[in-house]
Amino acid sequence: MKKILKWVAIVFVALVIIGLIFGKDENKNSSSTPEPNNAVSDVSNETQQPEAIPPMEVTSEEILKAYKTNEIAANKKFKDQNLLVSGSIDSIEADFSDDPVIVFKTADQYEFLKPRASLTKDEQDKAAELAKGQNIKLLCSKISEVAGMPTLSECVIK
Repeated sequence: MKKILKWVAIVFVALVIIGLIFGKDENKNSSSTPEPNNAVSDVSNETQQPEAIPPMEVTSEEILKAYKTNEIAANKKFKDQNLLVSGSIDSIEADFSDDPVIVFKTADQYEFLKPRASLTKDEQDKAAELAKGQNIKLLCSKISEVAGMPTLSECVIK
């Protein structure tokens, strides 16, 4: 009986592996058909939408004040915007994956929820050249809040 169960298990595993191999080929064929269509639509969208939309200029203090006043209104104002954020660096830290995070100074030195910014992968090496107290401008494409703390991401140093 044990030999039969062993062979049934082996056949089952073999069928699963074969299904995965052939299933991936079918998914690639079916997903490769829409990809060119998406690429064409992406190109047409890029040509229709001008890239000349200037970013919203804002200070890190204005972002902090907006999020402390009303997170919903701040999200509505800042989300889906390219933001040119200016401020003074309070610290340069490493996040949980050792990527650099720039923490902005606030008017209240004891403020706990300071605005933070993460750089794009291409910009991360430049964080080593930054210094505490330095004024900086970052062009960021994403903003969110974590426990009331404004968090910018996909930032490029200007």
